Amino acid sequence: MPKTIRELADELDVSKQRIQQIITKLSPSKTPNKEGNRYISNNTDVHNIKAAMGLEKDNSLKNLKGQNHHKNKKWWLWW
Repeated sequence: MPKTIRELADELDVSKQRIQQIITKLSPSKTPNKEGNRYISNNTDVHNIKAAMGLEKDNSLKNLKGQNHHKNKKWWLWW
């Protein structure tokens, strides 16, 4: 169900301005659509906003082409 910024802000117990700040920091591909002068957020948009706030895990970089380069972050210690 689509949500307005006010509805999302109320759900997350933050201000509308904070949601607006998060939206402006999102990449254009993750920005919610506007109807007139209002953002209308679908479930994906809500997830992207929550992920940007650190409330949900962002899976957009998960398994790039099946490769998991981040499994061993300390590989450089072997050199």
